[in-house]
Amino acid sequence: MRRVGLTLGPCRPQRQTAVCRLWTEFMMTQTNNRLFDDLAKLATDAAAVAQGARREVETAARSQLERVLAEANVVPRDEFEAVKAIAMRAADEAELLRARVEALEAKAGIAPPDKPAGGAPEHAPTDGADA
Repeated sequence: MRRVGLTLGPCRPQRQTAVCRLWTEFMMTQTNNRLFDDLAKLATDAAAVAQGARREVETAARSQLERVLAEANVVPRDEFEAVKAIAMRAADEAELLRARVEALEAKAGIAPPDKPAGGAPEHAPTDGADA
């Protein structure tokens, strides 16, 4: 039984015919292609592993941040925006009511009280301890 080498195929090292050269070139090309295919598969697998690791790190970081924020009693953004809108409406309504009171005082001929500096009330509210 005759042994046939992978790179030489049916050719003997002593014979360098065109068929032998083509066979050798074909086998080398197949080997190189297989090597490139294996490298491409390895790179694809490495990219998939890196993508999975990135997702795991993001998930862990997000859960850790949410836990820290929950412990710090930080208000979520949507709740903050809702309270901010309510406060703005209340400020607008207070301004409208102030204008109405001033108009009614002017109509009734009542002099408006002097406004203290900074808009603070003249007398601070008491908690009942002074009475």
